[in-house]
Amino acid sequence: MMHLMASASDIHLQAYTGWDAARGNAPLSLAIDIDASPLNAIAAHLSLIELLPDGQFMYRQIGRQVASDFGRDFTGTIVGAHVVPKRYGIEICTAYMMVCAVKIPMFTCGEYVQPNGSAQEVSRLLLPIGDSVGQRVCTILVSRMARRSNQVAPRAANWIGSATGRLVRSFLVEGKTELAGMALAWDREDWSHIQANSTAAAAAASTAERSPAIAC
Repeated sequence: MMHLMASASDIHLQAYTGWDAARGNAPLSLAIDIDASPLNAIAAHLSLIELLPDGQFMYRQIGRQVASDFGRDFTGTIVGAHVVPKRYGIEICTAYMMVCAVKIPMFTCGEYVQPNGSAQEVSRLLLPIGDSVGQRVCTILVSRMARRSNQVAPRAANWIGSATGRLVRSFLVEGKTELAGMALAWDREDWSHIQANSTAAAAAASTAERSPAIAC
């Protein structure tokens, strides 16, 4: 049985609302300060991921709760470098690259499983942030929620480093109402009413593959 300390619906929707307010009528937010209102209320669950010139992604800032769930603060390190198997790190970076390419938010679900079978399930909302003129995505705002089984120590050192990761689901998010349904499905562990936007995701994946990794 999984135990959740807060509602993913609340955290992800607050992140989306803050991102949406920051962009106004523009397609992209041009700047995000997770320590300022309104995002400071959920800053512990937020991270900023930066696209580097070589196409890799770096944890620029990690919230307190995210670091606790990881078992380590990965600020300043490369995304995917601390997870196994290597394929999972590639899947994470591919999701980030897709968001950079299509400039659309994405909701993903995954899990980390320890050798003893204990698990941490995660949901993430990836929100694109543009450069100074809003033409390219340089940064991704990520809200992250985790729930864990009884066997998992909440603050175990480098917990993620000893667990096998897996990406379970990913959806493009076209609006707040759609996000609310996805987050609620994760909260309730019931995906029966959610239909994957597979056509849109496939088109996005194709675009991401064709798009060069250009940092800002």
